[in-house]
Formats: sequence, C-alpha cells, structure tokens
Amino acid sequence: MLKEIKIAAVVVTYNRLGLLKECIDSLRGQTRKLDEIIVVNNDSKDGTKEWLEEQKDVTKIHQENLGGAGGFHNGMKAAYEKGYDWIWLMDDDCLPKLNALEYLFTTEYNFDMVLNSTVLSKGIRIN
Repeated sequence: MLKEIKIAAVVVTYNRLGLLKECIDSLRGQTRKLDEIIVVNNDSKDGTKEWLEEQKDVTKIHQENLGGAGGFHNGMKAAYEKGYDWIWLMDDDCLPKLNALEYLFTTEYNFDMVLNSTVLSKGIRIN
C-alpha cells in the first residue's frame, strides 16, 4: 500500500538556511522516498532564496512573510491541488530520522486521520 500512495513534504522556512539544508538532506535520504518536497520561503534574507533556486528537486514557493500558519496554508494548498494522498508538514528546524516517513506507515489506515511524529531537541538521542 505504501508504494501506491503519493506523499509530499511541506517545509516552511524563514532565515535559517543552515537548518533548512539539514532538513532537506534528511528528506532526500528517507527510506520511503517522497514524491515531492515543497519549501515555502517566508521572504528569507539570508541566502535561502538563492540556495533554493539551485535545488532542482525541490518545489519552491517564495512569498511575503506570512508566518508559519501562512506558510503551511500555502504549502498544503499547493500539495492538495496536486492531488497528494498525504502531506508531511514540518518547520525548517526539523531533522527527521531517515526512516521516519516509512515508520509513520507501519500499519494500514482505513480512514482519514492525522499522523504525528515525536519531536525532540537535536541534542536528545534515542535508540
């Protein structure tokens, strides 16, 4: 079932290019590959826009700074309009483990729902 569904990640960013790069690297390395990575740039002034324009495998939405809520709204809207079955949301400071997306789908789901990952500080280590 997991291979049949289409999944997009939506990442909202604002002036944290270093963290965004780490997040995108983690998304690219997921054991369950994403169908699309969409980054919503809230008018960053730290080189984020220029770096994103160099990324050929990332869909970019550049907008005025509408905050996290405005970024997630526009990112989810774009993914929804493209017909994705699931939309994985995160801020630019998220660093999902490489099997995080695959782990979210360890059981079959027969109804609409929201799934959530555990969020830990970068300094916390779990096995």
